[in-house]
Formats: sequence, C-alpha cells, structure tokens
Amino acid sequence: MKEANPRYTYNDFAREFNSKILYSNQQLSEIMKQVEKYLEEKRKLFFRFYFLSSDELLDLLSSQDEAEIVISNLKKFFDNIFNLELEGI
Repeated sequence: MKEANPRYTYNDFAREFNSKILYSNQQLSEIMKQVEKYLEEKRKLFFRFYFLSSDELLDLLSSQDEAEIVISNLKKFFDNIFNLELEGI
C-alpha cells in the first residue's frame, strides 16, 4: 500500500487543483473561439443564419439530417413560411 506524503498539504493540493482549473479554462476558451469562428464562416455563407443564436445554429448544423429541426427554424429565416412539407425524404 502506498503511503501518503506527509509534506503534501492542503495548500499544495489547492495550488495544483487551481492550476488544473486554469489550464482547463484556457482550453475551453480556445475551443469556444474556434466554434465561434466556425459559426461565423457559416453565417457568411448564408446571411440568414445571423437571425439564429449560436446555440440554435449549432443545433441546426448538428442535426441537418433531421427535417423537423430544420423546418422548425424556417420561420426565423423567412417571414412568410410557417410550414413545409417534404416528400421523398
């Protein structure tokens, strides 16, 4: 059985834990920047994506094969479309 280091104190643990949290936050921040960059590229290709929040756009792009989700967001893109029937899908 491995014995605990008696010189390893709570402050050492807190310092180590804090550095891991800071590193994780930096990584998460970088990931978020890349996701926002990706969404901005998609919005430049189709300007009506600017009508969607980032969460809605991510949901739409990640489920583009599911027609119900695409149809539910159509009214945000186009004023006079409230329903769409797709045949052969």
